[in-house]
Amino acid sequence: MTRLRDAWAAWRRLGPRRFTGTLLRLIGARASAPLRRARLRVRPLRATKADVRAALGETTLTAALRGPVLAAMPTVAAWERELAALTGEQRADLLARADEIVAHRFDLLGSGPTDLGPVIDWQRDFKHGRSWPLDHISKVTIVYGDGSDIKVPWELSRFQHAPLLAAAYR
Repeated sequence: MTRLRDAWAAWRRLGPRRFTGTLLRLIGARASAPLRRARLRVRPLRATKADVRAALGETTLTAALRGPVLAAMPTVAAWERELAALTGEQRADLLARADEIVAHRFDLLGSGPTDLGPVIDWQRDFKHGRSWPLDHISKVTIVYGDGSDIKVPWELSRFQHAPLLAAAYR
């Protein structure tokens, strides 16, 4: 009720034309972000290769991305330097470990090298064979009496093997 009284007082003070313009600006400011998101969903912005080249100037796309990224992430830059310094034997070891991961053979939580087959069941404790449902964690039993534990699929799903695969690719 107070808002209505305030709006009526503003309408009388400003007059109908100025009040309507002010109201539309207020509504427009609140509605502009959702309207822009909806418009971009229907008709996303596009940039051609020529637009990107013009924006980058003389810099290559790789240099434009790697320069700021490596400057912003010193740990990644150090990792890159370490990869460049690997010896032949270290490279062979890295590639052998990556081949094991690509073949779906993992050594997690003291399991020893375990072959998970051609398709990985990300919800299954491969040590004990139990699968967990895709429910919220508050509804899931975490440990059972038979020794199965949700930590096994969780550890696999943490993707700690991803940096090793990235290093092997690099």
